[in-house]
Amino acid sequence: MEPSLRGFLLVLLLLPLAALADLTGRWQGDDGGVYYLRQKGEELYWYGEQKVTEPRWANVFRGRIRGERINGVWLDVPKGQTLGEGNLSLVIRNTGQVLERTHETGGFGPTRWTRVGALPEPAQAAPVMPLKPMPSQVVMPAPVLQEDCIAFNPANITVTQANNRWKIAEGSHWLFDFEGRQDEARQALRVLRHYGMNQTCYVGRPQPALTYMLANGAVPAGSLRGEDCVAFNNANLAVVQAGGRWKIADGGHWLFDFEDKRDEAEQALALLRKYGFTHSCYVGRPQPSFTYLRR
Repeated sequence: MEPSLRGFLLVLLLLPLAALADLTGRWQGDDGGVYYLRQKGEELYWYGEQKVTEPRWANVFRGRIRGERINGVWLDVPKGQTLGEGNLSLVIRNTGQVLERTHETGGFGPTRWTRVGALPEPAQAAPVMPLKPMPSQVVMPAPVLQEDCIAFNPANITVTQANNRWKIAEGSHWLFDFEGRQDEARQALRVLRHYGMNQTCYVGRPQPALTYMLANGAVPAGSLRGEDCVAFNNANLAVVQAGGRWKIADGGHWLFDFEDKRDEAEQALALLRKYGFTHSCYVGRPQPSFTYLRR
């Protein structure tokens, strides 16, 4: 075989490996969790958690990378409330920007991870200092949205009764309480399954002024026959103060009340704009037992 041909074939064999980026960085799972990955050669490690304080679950992983495949073991750590463990296999997609689960044991929940944190920039031997901008050129960074979401598996949720109260539960963990209103619990279950919702998100717990649902991190969209929704113009939303209380209003019609918590109102407005919600929906008005937002 000619030397030039051998060299060409060698390049073709090495190309897929070269195209894969280092996986070290911060990743977002489709379970709402954040995962911190560290790659060292062919070894991959991570720490993942549902949220920073009092998470429902937290886990670690150790695996070996073979081409685009990763095989390893995971186990929960006692920062969370669960203690599971098992095997986990992944495949690297999109030149190292996406990971997808191909096999698991032990009930490991998430199926897809997306890189959200870039690698640190390498140190520069002789950095070039930029010119100091004039005040009119200074651009203030956008505020970082810290979302407070809890993931659940919509395939496992059911309507159940406990202590004469109707609830939607995932196994022994109840998600929504409908008191004595069984019909409203069943309607809410219908909504959750129709839109594929699997995350409940809050602004201002333990008594949130705004609750919204997501489906794998995306906005519920479309419509459901018989649902009770009020449309609003997302482009017109603004934080206003009325009677000493901070509200989000669409023109002269206020939608959400945050009492004296202006910071929560501003956070909620940023989230409403981020997802582009256009409908506020209810189960059981005038005192709804379940609310959700959609496009």
